[in-house]
Amino acid sequence: MSEVFDDRIFRKDELERKKREDYEDWCDRIRAAMKPDYAEMIIAIHLDGMEPCEYAESIGEKPNTLNHRLQRAEKKFKEIFPRTSF
Repeated sequence: MSEVFDDRIFRKDELERKKREDYEDWCDRIRAAMKPDYAEMIIAIHLDGMEPCEYAESIGEKPNTLNHRLQRAEKKFKEIFPRTSF
């Protein structure tokens, strides 16, 4: 393995486990710090990669209304976690 330039291929399970643990940790932190509707929106859109219009449809909201709520949620997120970006 010393000749391998990038050994990530050999540590795939370890890296996937770490990524999943980080995801779960962020979900817990966000849910603990924010209102439930804001937390679920931030997680779905920014962590899970769901499109805002798709999320709006999934909760029965108009996309325009959701965008306003998303902006407020993002502002609150930045107040709570100032050193973190999306």
